[in-house]
Parts: sequence; structure tokens; C-alpha cells
Amino acid sequence: MMFPFALKLLWEPSRPHRLTPHLGAQTLPWRVLAVAYPFALVTGIALLMVPIQLSFILHGLGLDSPATAGLLSAGNQASVLAGALLFRLLVRFGYVPVFGGGFFAAGAGLLLVSVSKGQGGLLLGGCLNGFGCGLLLVGLITWALAALPSKVRGVGAGGFNSCVFLGEFLSPLVILLLRHGGVSLVSAMAFCGWGLVALILPALLAPLAIRVQAAALPAAD
Repeated sequence: MMFPFALKLLWEPSRPHRLTPHLGAQTLPWRVLAVAYPFALVTGIALLMVPIQLSFILHGLGLDSPATAGLLSAGNQASVLAGALLFRLLVRFGYVPVFGGGFFAAGAGLLLVSVSKGQGGLLLGGCLNGFGCGLLLVGLITWALAALPSKVRGVGAGGFNSCVFLGEFLSPLVILLLRHGGVSLVSAMAFCGWGLVALILPALLAPLAIRVQAAALPAAD
């Protein structure tokens, strides 16, 4: 449906020179991407964990109302948007609180979901998880792209999005693997929550150890 609009409104920028080897892989800031890409993969896994597993958790609690499931899922997804929008305010204090706070909220949300016995706890846990994931998605890609020269930002962003989408694909498989290992669903959620919490320290250290300065944009023609 959007194809005619894309065909009309999008354009291909002029390319006066062929890409040369110095624009290849050696130009990419791999010290930054080696941190941002695994974090993006984990964020993708955490992002869909609540929406996919929520109905099973509700069924286990005897809360089979479609309206309840819809409300809790909507709260989770709305919180992803809230985290993404609030990134601009929080990043004023640096990437340390963004990364640390993101993994804390995402992990604490899953832990709260795993121990909740009613709608209130599930809603709060889902919202915490969504907020942390939204904060991480925007924070990580902003941090990574700031280190990329303008001519390879498309490559870097493509790799980042591929990691997020791969994480989303792996999200139900991670739970399924834990379930096949004899772990209950709520225990699997708790295990994943603790895994996210364990990433708080690396997330705090990463922006301190790797200082990122935005690459200069080429002058306009």
C-alpha cells in the first residue's frame, strides 16, 4: 500500500564517486559495535518476552479474559514508546544512566511478572519491562550511530536492526529451551530477568570505557 508513495517521495542520493576500500569494514568502529550489537540482540529477546508469554502466564493464574490480556499487552507496548520518547531527557545525564536504567527496568519488569499473582503486578511488571526495552533500543542505536562515519551509517544501522530482529525471533525459543529443561514458565521469566539485571554492570561500564564522539557529517553540496 505504501509502495506508490515511496516510489514518488523517496530518492536515491547522487554518488559521484565509487565506494573505495577505505569505506569498508575497517572504517566501522568495531569497539562500539561489539558492545551495541550483543546488547541489541538481548534487548530484542526481552522486547517480545512479555507480549508472547503473557497469555500463558494469565492462563496459569486463571485469568483468561481477552480484555485483561489486551490491556496488559497494550500497557507493555505503550511503555516501549514511553521509554523511547524519554530517552532524549535522560541522555542529558549521559549514556551510563540510560544503559544501566534500561537493563534494570527491563530485568526488574520480568522479575515482577514472574512473581505476580494478579493483574496489577503483571501490568506494572510489563510496563517496567517495556520502558526499559524502549530506552535501550533508542539509546543503543544512538550511541552506536554517533561513532559511525556518515558513509557507513547505513551498514551500522542495518547490523543493529538485524540483531534486534534476530533477538525477537529467538525470544520464544529461549523460553521454550528453558521449558524443555524442566523449568516452569514463571521460573524461566525470572531467569531471563536476572540475566538482564546481570548486564547492568557491563552496561554501566561500556560508555565509560568507550567514549563516543559523533563523526562529522559531510558538508552539503
